[in-house]
Amino acid sequence: MFSLKVYKFIINPVSLYSTLWMVFAFLACQGIWDLYYPSLEAILYILISTAVFTFTSFLTYAKFRKNSSDFKKVDSSNLLSKNRFVLLIVLNILSIVCVMPFLLQTAPLLINGEWALVRTYYLNANTMGIIFNTHKSLMLQWIIFPTFYVTTIISAVLVAKRKPSLLLIFISTVGILMIVFTTAGRSPLLKCLTFYLLAFLINSKNIKNILRKIKQSNLAIKILLICGVIALLFISSQRSLSEDTSPLQNAFYYFTAPIVYFSYIVENPEQFALDKDYLFGKATLGFISTPIEIIYSILLKHDYVGADTIITGYVSQYINFSPSIKGNAVSTSLYPFIKDFGKLGVVIGPLIYAFLVNYVYAKFDKNIFWNCLSIYMLYTVFFSEWQYELLFPQAFSMIFFLYILVGIKSIPFKKNKKVEFLG
Repeated sequence: MFSLKVYKFIINPVSLYSTLWMVFAFLACQGIWDLYYPSLEAILYILISTAVFTFTSFLTYAKFRKNSSDFKKVDSSNLLSKNRFVLLIVLNILSIVCVMPFLLQTAPLLINGEWALVRTYYLNANTMGIIFNTHKSLMLQWIIFPTFYVTTIISAVLVAKRKPSLLLIFISTVGILMIVFTTAGRSPLLKCLTFYLLAFLINSKNIKNILRKIKQSNLAIKILLICGVIALLFISSQRSLSEDTSPLQNAFYYFTAPIVYFSYIVENPEQFALDKDYLFGKATLGFISTPIEIIYSILLKHDYVGADTIITGYVSQYINFSPSIKGNAVSTSLYPFIKDFGKLGVVIGPLIYAFLVNYVYAKFDKNIFWNCLSIYMLYTVFFSEWQYELLFPQAFSMIFFLYILVGIKSIPFKKNKKVEFLG
């Protein structure tokens, strides 16, 4: 509750981080549905990292919010320039065209109920080469999908500011659905719903205003959000962890299994190279280091081996979460931190991460760029118990596209007229 006094709103970086980590760590310790118990050492690391994140967040936010106190509030009638809007639409159309060849191949499989098979093809593009290959998969992850996600964030802000563009809502929805049907993943829908929820939270600052804005929003928006939830439940049923698990059990394992996986990492340091080959910040600052590694590999014409490749290589190992349920790739944000700095990573990693998140969040009302970026950073906090989003090149793409589309000043073709998007 102390975070409420600092941030003046109950939903903030500290409340999100601490609540999610503490609640799911507590549930993981109960052994519900035969979930394996996490180790005491893993729980201790979680407690230390939460304390460091909280303390650093308070200091950083207090410092930069004070310096931001004279910022002009976001003008809801002057959010997106016409030429920038056109650029956004064109980028989405080009991205849709690029995804269509993949969708035409995955659609017949999905119609036949082969959701798990499509997912396998996508996640194993580098070894299987069916529908996707390594280069095509990376193009989707690094360029195409971030375009759709950025469009969704911008659309969510316009909706929260009660200046929605129905065209932008439509094309961003098409983009999200294309990701879902191309990769057989449920996370795109969850991301979309999270972006909209966070947009309302950041731009309302009290529960009554949030409920009022949702009530006053366009009927089409309400229908889309409801359909998103239904679609998320449907995909989850198609990609159930086992035939015997219910939707509630799937949701439970989705958020508690990372705690068990992290515990397994801590208990088996040799398997995950925790005691050697430290990355010294490359993972924690992956959104900076990975683009440099990509350019380096292209110029020297050798295989790309960025921090994300190293981390995902280790966490591709499957482990049992319970006697009947197994999974992989849910190492939490703490594994990259420890892979960077050893055991000190549970202090250094959350310290750097909290600084980045709160530096951005302190400027959420400066302009639409910082508003959108704040939504994205809070999204990474929301999923930090699952994985570290800033590890991947996609994080750089998201930040870069946001800056290009709503950050830098528009260069007008003739006259840069500002327009209100009322649908």
